Amino acid sequence: MRHLIAILYLASLPAWGSTDTPAKIDFQRDIAPLFEQHCLKCHGPDEQNGGIRYDQKARVLGIGDSGKHPIVPGQPDQSQLLRRITSTHKDEQMPPKGDRLDNAVVETFRTWIASGAEWPESGSVVAEATATSDHWSFQPITQPEPPAVKDPTWAINPIDRFIQSAREEAGLTPAPDAEPRAFIRRLSYDLTGLPPTPEEVSTFLSDLVGDHQTVRQSDKEHTPPAQLSLSSPLAEQAIRHLTDRLLNKQAYGERWGRHWLDWVRYADTAGDNSDYPIPQA
Repeated sequence: MRHLIAILYLASLPAWGSTDTPAKIDFQRDIAPLFEQHCLKCHGPDEQNGGIRYDQKARVLGIGDSGKHPIVPGQPDQSQLLRRITSTHKDEQMPPKGDRLDNAVVETFRTWIASGAEWPESGSVVAEATATSDHWSFQPITQPEPPAVKDPTWAINPIDRFIQSAREEAGLTPAPDAEPRAFIRRLSYDLTGLPPTPEEVSTFLSDLVGDHQTVRQSDKEHTPPAQLSLSSPLAEQAIRHLTDRLLNKQAYGERWGRHWLDWVRYADTAGDNSDYPIPQA
């Protein structure tokens, strides 16, 4: 009887060397699919809400728009990912809508982060490759030959032939060149937001003539002579000089500085605590 009790007791013990420690989290097997399923819609190739992408290692370990790290290896409690997926506050919880993540998913993330958030250099989130592999920006650089066109007279450089080819395929014809005064007016408004000065118009028209003779301002309402065409041999150089002059004006910096400050939502006020960085801009 004592022998039977001893056998039963030994049988109830765990096998030699066994442990209750869970299996090691594997990034490609356990973590990448969770990022793809739950995170990439708002934090992936198409959208980077909060300045966060969960398909790029550097962005995951970097700092988001909030100034905090989405993931801090070895410190789950300091990782914004864990705080957001466990939060019940409507303005903080992630995903923002729908069912909360299963406890098993949360614990998988927690275990992965606590163990060091290992992300091998060869590791990738599946959706990144499938969503972007066909995009033109991910294709190898090539040297395509400019296509043949029916009317080669419009194309001044090789790039123009691509435009002309597509236009001919669509059955379209180019509009005639702008009259020089109309051209300088359009370019000046585009770059500086201001009309050209009379002196700038006179200089541009003189450059088109080529001998820098003075073009009388009283002639501005008259159709310019044929030699002032934008198709003349001197036009390319005259347009380049005009563009350089406009780019060097203070008004150019003021116009586009204002444009980009609007993009990043700059304000001289506190912005009611809404002036957050926009790294995409």
